[in-house]
Amino acid sequence: MFPFSPRTKIEDAAQLRRAVAGLRHALPVPYRVRSAKATLAAGEGHCLEQALAGAYLAESLGMAPTVMAFALQDLSSEPKAHAVCAYPERGGYAGVGGSRYPELRAPLESASLQGLAEAYGDVLRTLGYRIERWLVADLRGASIDWRRGKSDIAPGIRDYLYRVCAPQFREMR
Repeated sequence: MFPFSPRTKIEDAAQLRRAVAGLRHALPVPYRVRSAKATLAAGEGHCLEQALAGAYLAESLGMAPTVMAFALQDLSSEPKAHAVCAYPERGGYAGVGGSRYPELRAPLESASLQGLAEAYGDVLRTLGYRIERWLVADLRGASIDWRRGKSDIAPGIRDYLYRVCAPQFREMR
């Protein structure tokens, strides 16, 4: 049973990591993204839904609700994406999120956001992906209700990440 609910009070970053790690991975339903609270209530979600849930829990700890998003390429040349919740921890940054790959479910840490993106890049390369670009988006600027939205929030959150935040994309070195 998923040990956290949308009403559970998260008291530290270790609980945040356990809460997101406790979510079951769900294959993405094309063009559907649930809100953070709906993902926590369901106890499962794909990478973007789990990143939003992590950002929601980080915000409850007084941290900025941020998502690190990656634009990827694989051998099929089809564009792909991955997302994690990124938050400050122990003088650096940590990332946590969900994936069908166990290697991407483990929390990663680095002294900088660039280093955290590179750490995810290293893992993704072992899985046959290449990060083309990455960004860190502060969700406080999103006009969509990503926290509690009742219906599918895919159009709004994707618009925020890939249009509004697009100038923040950084090329992977």
